[in-house]
Amino acid sequence: PYVAEAIVKSAKDKNGETALIAEVFLNADEVKKLDCDDIEKKLRNDITAACEPLPKYKKISQIEIRDTEFEKTSTRKIKR
Repeated sequence: PYVAEAIVKSAKDKNGETALIAEVFLNADEVKKLDCDDIEKKLRNDITAACEPLPKYKKISQIEIRDTEFEKTSTRKIKR
């Protein structure tokens, strides 16, 4: 509940391998309720636990915490 929005993107790591990066915008009110000293560590532990059953190539290897929400656009065309 403390994650408001998230996307997963890929990038090359320092070894040239494809890595998955979770870019996350947190819900400030829910973070306050957690009373957690290190929210980045908690987020990393929660993501690691959620990815545990996945094969290595599907696991998140990096996390970026955003200060702002993701931009939202409405580009879908409606057929009439």
